[in-house]
Amino acid sequence: MALGMPQLPIIVVPHPPKRYTADQFRTFADAAVPEIVHVLTTPADQLAKEYRNKEYPRPKAVVRSRPVFAAEGPEVRGSIEAANRLFYGRGWTDGLPIIPPTRPAVARMLQYTDRDPDEVMAIFKPRRGKATVEKIAINAVMAGCIPEYFPVVLAAVEAMAAPEFNLAGIIATTNPASPLLIINGPVVKELEVNCGYGLFGSVMRANAAIGRAVRLVVLNIAGGEPGIYDRSTFGQAGKYSLCMAENEAENPWEPLNVERGYRKEVSTVTVFGGAAPQNVLDMTSTTGEGILSTMCGNMVASGSNNIAAGAGQPLIIFGPEQAAVLARDGFNKQKIREYIYEYARAPYPPYTIAADHEDLCFTWQDHPVHTVASSPEEIMIMVAGGGGSHSSFVASFFDGTRAVTRPIALKDGTPVKSVQEFTLS
Repeated sequence: MALGMPQLPIIVVPHPPKRYTADQFRTFADAAVPEIVHVLTTPADQLAKEYRNKEYPRPKAVVRSRPVFAAEGPEVRGSIEAANRLFYGRGWTDGLPIIPPTRPAVARMLQYTDRDPDEVMAIFKPRRGKATVEKIAINAVMAGCIPEYFPVVLAAVEAMAAPEFNLAGIIATTNPASPLLIINGPVVKELEVNCGYGLFGSVMRANAAIGRAVRLVVLNIAGGEPGIYDRSTFGQAGKYSLCMAENEAENPWEPLNVERGYRKEVSTVTVFGGAAPQNVLDMTSTTGEGILSTMCGNMVASGSNNIAAGAGQPLIIFGPEQAAVLARDGFNKQKIREYIYEYARAPYPPYTIAADHEDLCFTWQDHPVHTVASSPEEIMIMVAGGGGSHSSFVASFFDGTRAVTRPIALKDGTPVKSVQEFTLS
């Protein structure tokens, strides 16, 4: 309770705020202020007595009393069906069947890292779960990963642990935010990560299993249980798996990993916190400016995360056909960013959230507006997908979250050219 502070006094304020009027908020504040003053001015021992018998709304009991597992969990005997019944019963799955994390299977996974199994790579809020290398390997086995995928999973977990990624916020929000993994470099071809047709869909094992392994880490270690710590109103399919690679072969610009400070030959994983990918169809534009105009119109729809926040780090994924038109017409990534920043704007009225958030607005041509990002540099651009007049827009979680990139590397930070290097280390 209270992230390890069981005697911390709690003052309950209704949430989410959008459903209440200003007058209702004043009523809530008037009721809360005396209690806040009381807890700040009363000795701790007296407060402990008062709060011991006081009832507060709390989440239902968490069934994941501790993450499972090979070294410390139950020895599962019998069929796969029996193992799944056990895991379902204890709330250790995402609702889909799992591969039982037997000790031999976990040991094979651990052959693809030079880290100690007991090393703690992160302590993930809100549950404060310890993400040891072994527990990450267990979740990777459960997700259906082959051992060669494990270095990618570890790099993704390391990226999620960065404070600027704000995993706790992504879990706890009512927004349908979820980590999206973007893989770059030679490992894409080596592991056959889909970067083309249907990359957000089914079939490709690497995309499905790597993304699912990271999601199981969020669920079992970080505490992302829907309705408990995960308060997403609707959720989204990406909460099962959301993993892709950049289509570097058809990218007319520099790839994402190079933009983010790595050499092209260094394999990386970028974690991006955002909503579900949104298709942007444009079958009529024959110019780069026409394609960008369509993208802007899609990005400024009422209710879009980035317009609502007036900031953030939106992700635009151009399909190869539209990227080629943009490059032909002289648009590089910086020109695209500047165009999007200039024209992907929504008027201050009638967008209602602006009434209470004037600080999120900018003035443009003497009219206050919302922008999709606080600057052009915040707009992320990449190329992926197959043929067709389509691109995709992924609205980011709010301004407190930033994408993070980590190399697929040995423990000492040396990038690997192939995941097979881990078996030789």
